[in-house]
Amino acid sequence: MDTVDDKTAEPMHWTARWILRWNGNSAVTRLYYAGLTFGFAAAIGWFIDPNQLATEVTAYATFALLMMGFVHEIYAWALPQIDRPLVKILIAALGLTIGAAATGLSRIIVSSATGQDPATFSTSVALLVPISFVHVIAALIALVGSLALFSTMIAAFILLLIEVFVKKKIFEFNRPLALARLLALIGVVGSCYYLMQPSSIVYQSARWIAGVSAYAFDLHPNPSCSPVVGDRVARINDEVVVIGRETAEGLQFVRKRCEIAAETTQLRAPKRKRAEPDRLPRPSP
Repeated sequence: MDTVDDKTAEPMHWTARWILRWNGNSAVTRLYYAGLTFGFAAAIGWFIDPNQLATEVTAYATFALLMMGFVHEIYAWALPQIDRPLVKILIAALGLTIGAAATGLSRIIVSSATGQDPATFSTSVALLVPISFVHVIAALIALVGSLALFSTMIAAFILLLIEVFVKKKIFEFNRPLALARLLALIGVVGSCYYLMQPSSIVYQSARWIAGVSAYAFDLHPNPSCSPVVGDRVARINDEVVVIGRETAEGLQFVRKRCEIAAETTQLRAPKRKRAEPDRLPRPSP
């Protein structure tokens, strides 16, 4: 029989209690708490030296962890909703709208990269549609996220006024997790707005792909319009062509006059074919 008094038992160390609480949380909650921890360190580093490398690294780690948890939470909530008939109809309509917008955006990117009418570069427009999906979806998320962020701030302000003047809590919620979700939403909206900018790496990569694909797939060598080795040509009409050339500053696309003319090349003699016997039998005399 154990005769040791319970009062004399050693209390659990605080690290052990912290580990038990940490293991009892879900994976999303762990990401949120880890992000808030890095955010606290980033705030301290920002007050000390905002331009320090450690401050930037901890700030990026903060939003990365928070956004990972937020996206995982949204995914877990949205996945069961897909089986509903109305949601399927909305997804189909939204997919058609995003596809049309991505096609139009790819034409804009091709025109920006070449300086010419994108109708001349149909292959490049088609190749850029998947990349344009990123910009369109980012714009959609930024719009919805901005509305959600604005609505959340208004609701939080109203609840704060009610708690101050009425002295009554309307909703019970975990404040650290609410703060983590708010910061994650700000990070998602900010990232989407960055992807929409012309200076973003996605947009610049799309412009580079547009120029290379237009030169390689939509143009072809035509010595009669441009005898320079390496030049490639696409005809716009009977009198005007687009000439693509690799220069020291990059690819250049210029419209030039080049009328369609008859070739002076002599045709070779036709290939002789073996005489085929008549299929029908000759009539007997």
